[in-house]
Amino acid sequence: MSPAISVCIPVYGTESSLLNCLHSVAAQQGFESAGLEIIMTDDASPASCATKSQENQLSSAQIVSQFQQTSPWPVLHIQHEENCGLVEARRTAGSS
Repeated sequence: MSPAISVCIPVYGTESSLLNCLHSVAAQQGFESAGLEIIMTDDASPASCATKSQENQLSSAQIVSQFQQTSPWPVLHIQHEENCGLVEARRTAGSS
């Protein structure tokens, strides 16, 4: 059975807040009966986004993997090879 609710999260250089975002979505009330899926599109975030204080920053794929270890909700991780922009990242998630 397909989930009734899909949450699409486009990501570009915001890996530092991605885990908090995923936990926030998962903490929302009312999804238990309807079902939820999270679709995260990384729009080719540059590897150099990490600041010196974030040298050990994880990639979006690693963050999703970490999140899935404790979350009951499935996460589809889509990785763009080239930056396509916010609209295309949303379109990619919506067509998945």
